[in-house]
Amino acid sequence: MTKAELTGYRREAKKHVGTHRSASIILTLCDEVERLTAIADERSNRYGDYTLLPFGAHKGKRLCDVPDDYLKWWFNATNEAVVRIDTEFGKFPERAAAKQKLKLLEYLKGRFNGNKET
Repeated sequence: MTKAELTGYRREAKKHVGTHRSASIILTLCDEVERLTAIADERSNRYGDYTLLPFGAHKGKRLCDVPDDYLKWWFNATNEAVVRIDTEFGKFPERAAAKQKLKLLEYLKGRFNGNKET
């Protein structure tokens, strides 16, 4: 299920809360899909829409909630070659940060290229 589909279900369900019992069930299911997607992304060691941004001005926000302008700026300002070198040869703190940055770069490549799976 894509983020857009989930947002559509959530929007429609919110219109009917209080009038239809199924609306609250749909909202609960949407929350559960987001939670399980975040767990699956974490366990597969990749970034997804529900992964929390680990650094920067929007630290702690889900990637789907971070403005595209900020992510595009970060993506364009980050030198992937330097990040890859740091993942292999950097000292521990830099190497760990570089691995997170590399995963974020991979996620953003898919997101900005219209990859529906990210």
